[in-house]
Amino acid sequence: MNRLKTLGVFIALVLGPGVALADTSYPGHMCLTQQSSMIRTGSKYENIDETARLNVACPVVRTTIPGGVAFGSRVFVVDQHATSDVSCTLSAKGADGTTFAFDTQTSSGSSAAVQILDFNSLIGVVDGHYTLWCSVPDVHLGARSSIVSYLIKN
Repeated sequence: MNRLKTLGVFIALVLGPGVALADTSYPGHMCLTQQSSMIRTGSKYENIDETARLNVACPVVRTTIPGGVAFGSRVFVVDQHATSDVSCTLSAKGADGTTFAFDTQTSSGSSAAVQILDFNSLIGVVDGHYTLWCSVPDVHLGARSSIVSYLIKN
């Protein structure tokens, strides 16, 4: 409990008064790609290509906190490919695009159930931004994999 209290005091001192941390949840169909091998099903995008992975960039809104921290972020995926996983990378970048920190998470095994990819905390930089890139496997035996939604806490 003392560690949590100390962390809370540290965050309050660093961030200053009146600054709120935000949890922002996005539907999977917010992700963007230049490929045409996806289909929107409800609020998610599924890869419909039978031979190629679907690579997407998912928009992340950063709060106005100077520096900031992305903590407890999650991506909800469906991985129905027997030998290839969904992979996502959350990055903290500077204003010039230089990567300062990143964390990559992958799904585990094939299932029609939603899997949660949990990310480690990333410390951002002043005037920087966060990026989220995901790669979704191709159709396997008629089953499609997808990005269902994602949650960014910062």
